[in-house]
Amino acid sequence: MIRRVGILGGGPAGLYLAMLIRRRRPDIDVIVIERSPADATWGFGVVLADGGLRQLEAADPGSYPAIRDVLFWTEGQIFTVSGEDVPLDKSRKGGAVKRLDLLRVLQAQCRELGVALHFNTVIADLTVFDDCDVVVGADGSNSLVRDSHARAFGTEKYLLTNRFAWFGVDHAVDQSHLNFKPVPGGALVGHYYPYAPDRNTFVMECDAPTWEALGLDVKSDSERRRITQSFFRNELGGAELVENNSIWRQFPVITNENWFHDRFVLVGDALRTAHFSIGSGTRMALEDAIALADALTFGLEREAAFARYVEIRAPAMEKLRAAAERSFSWYERFSEKIAGQSATSFALSFLRRTGRISDERLLRDFPAFVAHAREKGLVLPKPLASEPVA
Repeated sequence: MIRRVGILGGGPAGLYLAMLIRRRRPDIDVIVIERSPADATWGFGVVLADGGLRQLEAADPGSYPAIRDVLFWTEGQIFTVSGEDVPLDKSRKGGAVKRLDLLRVLQAQCRELGVALHFNTVIADLTVFDDCDVVVGADGSNSLVRDSHARAFGTEKYLLTNRFAWFGVDHAVDQSHLNFKPVPGGALVGHYYPYAPDRNTFVMECDAPTWEALGLDVKSDSERRRITQSFFRNELGGAELVENNSIWRQFPVITNENWFHDRFVLVGDALRTAHFSIGSGTRMALEDAIALADALTFGLEREAAFARYVEIRAPAMEKLRAAAERSFSWYERFSEKIAGQSATSFALSFLRRTGRISDERLLRDFPAFVAHAREKGLVLPKPLASEPVA
């Protein structure tokens, strides 16, 4: 019988899991340990699109209004290549929320439900959880829970060659943007989106050839910020990129053959890192938390509950894993793709990068792009029988 759950990591996934368990099973004690202070956060805005919001509402109608109220709503994305906007359709309603606002909402929900929250607490081993029936690793890509049992989890890690860094911007933009920009010796990509009326998250990415061509390999992080932001001067409206632990780093690809071992189970980046090119890692971690909460509060013994968690979540994650691998492989040398293609051809390559956009889906779901591509003379699949010929 599961009577006490310990969660290492007080980010969105750890807090949401704690809240769900206590909401559904008040008889289960839940403790959360987080190394940072309650009011500290790394990063800026967290994307929550329509599909993710629907899942949060279905999982816990009690907390959803508070999350919805701190969300900054936007719709759609502007896709730009070499200064040319290309219509990619598939507008999604939703937006982004300041990460600290989301944490505060979830902390308040947890306290109201009697979750024991311990912030600013660094632990060197897992003995603090010796009285817990279940120990959840919600402690990110550098997970202590996972690394303490790496062999049992079947952990594998490697680094991509691209470099990236997360920044903030005190400048208003009206929509999410994905902007691929040629620069001397290669290209940069900026993904920027609003999470408040006058504030945005800005993710800057640079592939390996461009990194060397711009001499970024011998610069400090602050110098890298100044150099790369200079190419987005117009988009930034003259504003500076704001640093907050904005370290230029290579993305760590982390997978685990086993999702649980003995009393220990993983969620979010501790389980597998979610590359930002296929969506919000926070959303995926929250979905893990929902699935694990469903399993742990179902009335099963621990081993059966863990197995149910895998059964619920693994099929979707396997599809996502394969798509993510193809996506980040496409990004590894995106500067070469820009140099060799028109903006429209590059956009088509971007749409096709995960292998999930079939000819039928392209024609059905991206009509504005299809019309634009045909105007540009791009050869596309034949239209469906029900599709009017342009």
